[in-house]
Amino acid sequence: MNQLVNLRCVILRGAFPGERVFQIVQSDGETYEGTAPEHYFRKLDGGRLSTSEPKPEGKLNGVISVVRLRESGDDVRVALPDNEAISVSSSVIASQLTENELVPV
Repeated sequence: MNQLVNLRCVILRGAFPGERVFQIVQSDGETYEGTAPEHYFRKLDGGRLSTSEPKPEGKLNGVISVVRLRESGDDVRVALPDNEAISVSSSVIASQLTENELVPV
C-alpha cells in the first residue's frame, strides 16, 4: 500500500534556511514534532512555501508529503521525511499526491 499522501500539519521555521519544523497530531492524541527540508511542505491551497514562510516565530497550517505504509480502520501508519513512522487518524490525510506534486522521499 506504500502511497504518497499529503498529511495536515502545523509548519514552523527550522534552525536552517531550507528546513521546517512540523507538528502532527498522532492517533493517540499526542503531537509529534520533527524537521524536514522545505520542499516536502505545501500550503493548504496547494501552493509551495516561500523561503520567508512561515514568518519567524510564526506558525502556518499546511501539509507535508509522507508515505502511507498501511491502514487499519481509522488508523494509518505513515513514514515521515525525518525517517520516523507514526500512526495518525485517516482524517489527518489531506489528499493523495498527483505525479506533478511528487517530491523525493
